[in-house]
Amino acid sequence: MNSPSISIGIMCKNEERSIERCINAIQLQIENTDEIIIVDTGSTDQTINIIKEKFSEVRLYFKDWRNDFSEIRNFIITLSKKEWIFFIDADEVIQSEGLNNAKKYIKEIEKLSDEAVVFCPKVLNTNDSIVYNTGRIIKNNGLYKFCGCVHEFPVCEDNINTDNIKTIILEEVVMVHDGYEENIMEEKRKSKRNTFLNEKMLKKYPDNDRYYYFYCRDAKPLLSITDYELSLINFFDLFPTSRFKNEVYLDLISCLIEQGKTDLAETYIKEYWEDLKNSETFSNTGLVYLTVLNEIQKIMATQQELLRIMINTKNNIENDSYRTVENGYNFDDIIGFLYWSLGDISRAIKIEQKLEEVNYKGMLNELFQLLPWNKGDENEL
Repeated sequence: MNSPSISIGIMCKNEERSIERCINAIQLQIENTDEIIIVDTGSTDQTINIIKEKFSEVRLYFKDWRNDFSEIRNFIITLSKKEWIFFIDADEVIQSEGLNNAKKYIKEIEKLSDEAVVFCPKVLNTNDSIVYNTGRIIKNNGLYKFCGCVHEFPVCEDNINTDNIKTIILEEVVMVHDGYEENIMEEKRKSKRNTFLNEKMLKKYPDNDRYYYFYCRDAKPLLSITDYELSLINFFDLFPTSRFKNEVYLDLISCLIEQGKTDLAETYIKEYWEDLKNSETFSNTGLVYLTVLNEIQKIMATQQELLRIMINTKNNIENDSYRTVENGYNFDDIIGFLYWSLGDISRAIKIEQKLEEVNYKGMLNELFQLLPWNKGDENEL
């Protein structure tokens, strides 16, 4: 059985920063039977010039942007001439052997099953997150199209519930995405755009958990932290059996920890663990991380309270003419240690220097003896 031919579909607008590396990575793996299709939606930078000057073999088209990502992806489908279509974004780089691995799995599936299927590559975001559920590879047989003007997803035979599509994750097809490394103004611009489009989809599908979840997520930079928290809490009442509950739990717990609401975060952590007992497929690594982070926050809150108590006690000692502690160095020692634990390194160092002058050895001194600069290797700092 010959290797399946693939149309690589790329939509872009003002991607002069990334379009060259995106195409280069594809061309290192592409075969003569494959093709690259690019649809530009209104670039005003050097994107078009880069494509024309360096990639003349690419099929380049233009289409006006009408606030609908699915419209562009579906337009690419109409242009595609190969057996399968693989959508790669302009700010992504497919890693070595990714295209070959995709073809290998396509061949295996075609031999084993006639089911409707969409393949999801592994997307590594450079903000330290991994996405597995973006359907990017579909068969070019006229049955598939994309739905949704934002956070679009492939459907088969117009079934928006995607119940008739088998989703297969391709661990060995890896793409690196750095589109989230924008400055805060860019993030807000994207948030405004996505929030507007999510609202548009919610008006069309008011009972759709997908678009309510994405509305909460995308609108975060535009909402007060209180409104963001409430929008996530409301999700559980509106969609108690949603497939997005895992993501909402993690986002909510993270939001609560960020606000220092450790007790409420612990409540949802326990609730989430209970919910997970009935789950057979979910990886709980994110929840483990947030559970530990919440415990650390509680420890830090305790340390801050202890620091306040120790400072007040030390001040009382210094003002007490009948004090039983001669100089209060033992209190200084613990105060310095707490400063260090809470990240106030400069104050901890000043206290240690003071204790060093009087030759007081305690917890803080023991800590400092373990540090690289006391071992004669300053290059380790």
